[in-house]
Amino acid sequence: MSVSGAIKGKAPEDAVFTWPDGDPVLDFRGTWTRLTKEAGMPNLLVHDLRAGGRTFAWEKVLRVPFDKNEGVVKAQLSGPVV
Repeated sequence: MSVSGAIKGKAPEDAVFTWPDGDPVLDFRGTWTRLTKEAGMPNLLVHDLRAGGRTFAWEKVLRVPFDKNEGVVKAQLSGPVV
């Protein structure tokens, strides 16, 4: 779900992320634990998705190889990013 989808039809003072019953999401750890176990990745952390997003941005959007082990860009941009 996108943020724009989450705020559709809501007033400025309403919570952005809510459960299906409309209650605000205050803690999603139980849901996260259940979903990651069901997906076969019980040790996946939300922070892992941040790191994966960074790699995706470098390699797919900017088209620059990213070395996950060293955490540094291994090549220079060779022209304008289109």
